[in-house]
Amino acid sequence: YQPPSPPAHSGLHRYQFFVYLQEGRTISLSPKENKTRGSWKMDKFLSHFHLSEPEASTQFMTQYYLDVLSRQNPGVVSNETTDKPEPK
Repeated sequence: YQPPSPPAHSGLHRYQFFVYLQEGRTISLSPKENKTRGSWKMDKFLSHFHLSEPEASTQFMTQYYLDVLSRQNPGVVSNETTDKPEPK
């Protein structure tokens, strides 16, 4: 898992997670689907693997982390190359 990383100055982005019962099957994106996740079609994926309703779901909204800081501290200019959090 890698956390969301929306582009700078692009506003809020909504992220959704859905959990489906796999019933012992291995389910994954094809190499083509994995490369084009921006145009990935969830309904086609669900139909292909015969998945029905999700067992659980959640969603959240986030934005580029420096956009949040600049809104909280107007007039403070951040240097994007030095203010990024250290990788874990």
